[in-house]
Amino acid sequence: MLCALAILGCAAPTASAQESPGWLKGFFPNMGEPGTFEPRFQRVSADEVPLPDGRMAGRVVVRFVYRAYDGATATGTARFYLPPELADGAVASAPLIHNAGYPLDEAGGLRYAERGQIVVHPHEEPDNPMVRGPNLDRALLHACRQLPFVDDSRVFIHGGSAGGYTTLMLVAETFPVNGAAPYVPPVNWGYNAAYFFHNREMARAIPEGSEVPAQPVLAAVVPLAEQKALHYGEDFDSDPWLYSSPITHLDGITCPVLMPISTADILVPIDQFDRDLALPRDPGLFAEGWTSDIDSLMTTPQTRKTLLELLDPETVHVTRLQVPPTTQRVAVPGNENPEGRPIHRPLPYATNRQWTIVVFDEGPIEPGCGHSKFAVGMDHESFQGWTLSNPIPPEQLTLRKLELLMLRYKGEERYVMQAQPEGAADPITVVTLDFPEAEQADVLRGLLTYAADDACASHLGFLYAQLPHEFKALGPELGSNPESVRSSLKALRSAVRIKESDDEPPSYLTDRQLSEAGEGSLAFSEGPDGSLTITSPDGEALVLVPGEPNRERMEALGVPQYPGSASYRLDPERSEIDLGIPSAEVLEGDDLALAQELSQAYCDAFMAFITPDTLEDVRAWFTQALPDWTVGEILEEGNGHAFEVNSPEPAPGAEFGAAMEGIGGGVFREEGRDQSIIMLMDVAPLMQILMAEMAAQMGMVLEDGAGNEGLWADPEQTEEQIDTPDEDVTMSTEEIITTASGLQYVDVAVGDGPEAKAGDHVRAHYLGTLASNGAKFDSSYDRQEPIGFTLGQGQVIRGWDEGIQGMRVGGKRKLIIPPDLGYGNRPVGPIPAGSTLVFEVELVGID
Repeated sequence: MLCALAILGCAAPTASAQESPGWLKGFFPNMGEPGTFEPRFQRVSADEVPLPDGRMAGRVVVRFVYRAYDGATATGTARFYLPPELADGAVASAPLIHNAGYPLDEAGGLRYAERGQIVVHPHEEPDNPMVRGPNLDRALLHACRQLPFVDDSRVFIHGGSAGGYTTLMLVAETFPVNGAAPYVPPVNWGYNAAYFFHNREMARAIPEGSEVPAQPVLAAVVPLAEQKALHYGEDFDSDPWLYSSPITHLDGITCPVLMPISTADILVPIDQFDRDLALPRDPGLFAEGWTSDIDSLMTTPQTRKTLLELLDPETVHVTRLQVPPTTQRVAVPGNENPEGRPIHRPLPYATNRQWTIVVFDEGPIEPGCGHSKFAVGMDHESFQGWTLSNPIPPEQLTLRKLELLMLRYKGEERYVMQAQPEGAADPITVVTLDFPEAEQADVLRGLLTYAADDACASHLGFLYAQLPHEFKALGPELGSNPESVRSSLKALRSAVRIKESDDEPPSYLTDRQLSEAGEGSLAFSEGPDGSLTITSPDGEALVLVPGEPNRERMEALGVPQYPGSASYRLDPERSEIDLGIPSAEVLEGDDLALAQELSQAYCDAFMAFITPDTLEDVRAWFTQALPDWTVGEILEEGNGHAFEVNSPEPAPGAEFGAAMEGIGGGVFREEGRDQSIIMLMDVAPLMQILMAEMAAQMGMVLEDGAGNEGLWADPEQTEEQIDTPDEDVTMSTEEIITTASGLQYVDVAVGDGPEAKAGDHVRAHYLGTLASNGAKFDSSYDRQEPIGFTLGQGQVIRGWDEGIQGMRVGGKRKLIIPPDLGYGNRPVGPIPAGSTLVFEVELVGID
């Protein structure tokens, strides 16, 4: 609680001098400095603690780094209690309970371990959670959820007072989560701080004949607001106070929440939950001018909002529990002779509402109160058990929640908050995000956990297709079915790699020498979208983009996914390669089948960027992937090591072989032909085989000697039909309409349906290209699903909000959108900064 942690210290367990148990060392192997991504935890101590039944639970203290509110790298400490089932292998993973904000006493930690659950909490932190903010807990939760022995599909968060505040801030960010129990949480930090400041002198005043302050508990916690004001200033209506409050993050909270509050809470006044819940107090007990009235303390409409004003009534169940007057009063200074007896109340909850708010009616605030007036023991065990026993439902992911996750993935703050800390020369931007790789890994972790269920994966794919383009941080689409959604997420996850510092560019090829090969070798470079470009000495470029075209096949073969594995697919639009040799004639029938089989296995292995220490694993991988082929021993070759892979003999048609070099390169041989194909010295053969594979999968053929132009040809199409648009939409200057904002448009076809106007929910198909070069950057036609949004509400770029108004259903319009109506001077995915955009839009319907 706010008051308890302000007054009391917490004793820490003494680290065992004995050797740490092997199972705990295995779970937390790192003894070196903690990293910003991996390894995130540094083991400080690890020992076993006996449970009442004689079994041994694990107790581990770790150190980690996180980003403080000002962006500085700070160090945090946490303590785990682990159940004995993990030690003896009875289970591979266990549910995670995050005790937010404050430490948990040892008895409490062991209770969770005895139930088969992992519990983690901040440990020996000098600052109160309201002062340091939720960043420490955010980073801790990110790191915990990546641990392989944590069951990421069963996570529960709870905390009291400042820990309740932290709980709400965590569930607004993390995903998915089974449930949360924030006890008496401050939901409007600015209001709570203004209340502290307004009443602090009256609370601290010592009445005549007394030795304790007039409001002893309130006086003890006022310093929390005073300390935070050193960071944010004393304008409690300002952005940092408002946007650090749970009331401005409610759209990110989509899990079940059980929240007990009290009418007599003098530390977290009930006024911030709902004005009507506040009971009239006895004015004779307080000094003149004392108030908790939110309308008196705050000055703006936003900062005067209460929780129940902001929540959808259909999602909330409020229940009021009367506390018997015979209940023992809480002992506080000045009230050392409590009478009555304590009571225990399991918290009730509604299973058909997201929010359950339990109001303990203890009468009005009195000067000697803390969070409560009476000794009422509350527990949420039934609620916690209910949430952890139920799977995550598809509806826990909303379109808004997905947008917030995409902001995190892109490293963009939801709210840009400027603060002037005391002593700082210049204002700072308040930081709420974790380190970049940790944020990306956490978002992908959560989406993969959610998408393990087919219904959830389908819902994710559906929502992602509806995202405005600027939110599609994971690419144009995730897929049209559950398996393709999961494959897309796995491919993205495999691209996330350790980065030594924020100043270095992201590196997905940490085991590869990039652009450092000697003369005559290939150069490797990476794009901001994670693509890999292989450039030959003569300037030809082969562009590969992240993807997992063979993942299902590899899983079906039982092939292990070795560390660092990643698959790529060819991007023919950006590859500048002239094949230079016949293709369709070389690869036919059984030859093509052999090339496909080898290239599938080879591409997955080659794109894993193999190093000498993983070469043996890759050799074993090839043995499983191609059981009928001959896999040679590892031998020295050139400046690395290699092994050969040869097709069965006698092979139908040409025989293919492969060798993998220790630096990630290799030699690709075609035997029985006049020409030796050297891969990584001549990229054309790799292009040829990849293209042949893709062409076969798409029902197309490769034209002989084709380069970039005319590479794809459908046998049913003529040359004139390829890539020819349905209609000529070339605009003459007479047809162009230019609006006052600078938007230009022309109606290609006028529809005969209803007219779209602001406030309508519309559905539209579109093709988006860059005006500078005509390059396509997005298309709903490719996904075979139109985008839906509410017109004029800022859910899409301004050029769309303006340009689609006035269209009729069935109509087609071409929009030319200048940068200030599009994405401005910032790059978004494949769209460069300052781009003029061209959209061909078809209005499909108005809902």
